[in-house]
Amino acid sequence: MKDKLQNLINKLNLQNNVYLLGMQKNPFKFLKHSNCFVFSSLWEGLPNTVIEALSLNLPVISTDCKTGPREILCPELNINDKIDYPYYGKYGILTKPFPREFIWESLDEKPLIEEEKLLANLMIKIIEDDELKKRYSKGLERAKDFDIKNIIKEDLLLNFDYIYKELMESEIDFGSKSIIIDQYQIIDNIKMKNYHFLNTLSLIIEKIYK
Repeated sequence: MKDKLQNLINKLNLQNNVYLLGMQKNPFKFLKHSNCFVFSSLWEGLPNTVIEALSLNLPVISTDCKTGPREILCPELNINDKIDYPYYGKYGILTKPFPREFIWESLDEKPLIEEEKLLANLMIKIIEDDELKKRYSKGLERAKDFDIKNIIKEDLLLNFDYIYKELMESEIDFGSKSIIIDQYQIIDNIKMKNYHFLNTLSLIIEKIYK
C-alpha cells in the first residue's frame, strides 16, 4: 500500500507537500509545526491522538465517528444528538463520518464522495481562515481534563459509593502486610488530592477483583 500511495503522490507532483513518515517515536515534533490535526477514523474508542493534538493547541478536524471525537471535542453534545455538518464545536470541528464500506478497489483517480469533499474544504478553510484557526488553538484547556490526576479523581468521585462499600473497614492482605481503609481515610485523601493515596487505592481495587 505504501508503494502505491507514493506512486500516486509522485503522479500528482505532490512530493513537496505529502510525506509518508511511517511510525514515529516522537510525533510531537511534527504536530507542533502543523496547521491542523485531521482525524479520519471510521470508528474509535478513546482517540489519544486527538487529546495529544489538543495539548499542543493544534486545531482539530475530526470525523464524527463512534465513539470518542464528539465526546472530546464537543462536550456540549450528547452522543445521540442529531447535528448538521460541519459542526463547529467548543474544542474542535466535526465533519460527516465516512461510510463504513469498501468504496474503492484501487488508487486510480475517482470522484470524491460528499464526505471527502467536506473534509477537504474544512482542511483548506482552517489553513486560510486565521480567525477560525485562532478560535481552535486553545485545546490545552480541554486536554487537561484528561490528565491522569483528573481522571483518577473523577473516577473515584463518581464511583465513591461503590468503592466505599468494597473498602470501608475491609482488611486486604498484601502478602506479609495488611491495611485497613475506613471512610475517613478515603474522604480526607480525596479532599487533599493525595494522588499517591489514590494510586494506591487503584491498586487495592485491582487486587480485590482479581
